[in-house]
Amino acid sequence: MSKGASNPVDTPSIEAAEELAAPLDLILTSSALGMAERMMPNTSWSRFGLSLARHPGTVASRAATLGRELVAIARGRSDVAPAKGDKRFVDHAWSDNPLLKRTMQAYLATNNRVNELFSDADLDWRDSERIRFVLDVLTEGHR
Repeated sequence: MSKGASNPVDTPSIEAAEELAAPLDLILTSSALGMAERMMPNTSWSRFGLSLARHPGTVASRAATLGRELVAIARGRSDVAPAKGDKRFVDHAWSDNPLLKRTMQAYLATNNRVNELFSDADLDWRDSERIRFVLDVLTEGHR
């Protein structure tokens, strides 16, 4: 064999490597998508969105309430506080440090509006359980 020529047996082509990797890609992709579909089924989220879209006044009202509360928080005039049993915010830094206090209040105010919107959607039990699970994971982190 001349110098510079390659042996086709020793060096697989890119196409051959892609062909060999395709089953692995399929396994990895389908397992990841399966988890996403179990956690956030498209139909449940679609029904959630459609239900809220039927009540634009309610959504606007919740958004306006959140906006007013966030302004009050930024000005240091909010009384949003964690529930008595909420152990996530027992450290005194959450109440003593103005930045941390406002961060906590913004988090709690936003979480309250998300929960209200969830209730406003009036979903069936299956969609409600699926979405509640994801919302709890995203917003609560302690349940």
